[in-house]
Amino acid sequence: MSLGEMSMSEVPRVCSRLASFQSSAKPARVVVTSARCTPASTVAAAASTAVSSGEVSLQQETEQCLSVDVAKMVEMGKKLMSEHQCFYAEKFFAKALRTLDAVAADVNRIAASREDYNGSVALCLAWAGLALMVQGEQTVENVYLARLGRQATLQPYCDEPLSDANRAMTTWRLMQGAPRPWSETRDSEAKLRATLLSNAQDTSARSLLVITLFLKGDLERAMTEALKLHVSGDAFGRVALKHLSRFLGKDHILVQRLGSPDLTESI
Repeated sequence: MSLGEMSMSEVPRVCSRLASFQSSAKPARVVVTSARCTPASTVAAAASTAVSSGEVSLQQETEQCLSVDVAKMVEMGKKLMSEHQCFYAEKFFAKALRTLDAVAADVNRIAASREDYNGSVALCLAWAGLALMVQGEQTVENVYLARLGRQATLQPYCDEPLSDANRAMTTWRLMQGAPRPWSETRDSEAKLRATLLSNAQDTSARSLLVITLFLKGDLERAMTEALKLHVSGDAFGRVALKHLSRFLGKDHILVQRLGSPDLTESI
């Protein structure tokens, strides 16, 4: 089959299939170019070289770049997370991740796309892992976050202060060290505050409050509650301060204000 015939028949069929992975009816883009295909951030790109029958000259090679935008799937997942529909959110993140994994071998041929691709994978793994944990699932053994922490090419994203990957890994470490499993319904801020109002020495409730506040993005109050635990001699307080400090980064004002080198030595 010639390149022209393939473009008219096979490529539209493939794109139609790829479009099913997207959150909208917008079809996958087909870009025919002799130059290198450089995708935008959070976009998976698969590049294949097609040569017409009987033609092997390098000058006649043409790259067919099939780009599938996974950013929309991730944004839809985030929207569902904000609406407390984590079960459905995880499905979107997982579908985006499968799309990225499907084109991994082809992206390896395009050096310019590797950084964006790795960043997209880290983003999907982070949010999929968070979606499971917020549901109360895989808080100790998390398949997504285990891969995120294990894959060497993704470590820069896990170490970057305030990044989504770092946030997910920090949440996971906090939940692993918590005195009991964290639950979105049982461990709301209001319920935990009420428990502490009646018993300020309840270190279990205060430990879970640190996780709740961190998930809400209330970093200052999460640090404050962790510090209270540490001062009282509770082991989780020290662990939480170390993880929170690592997430914020040594230059963050909250970490500098902490003023405890022994708690930030691992940053």
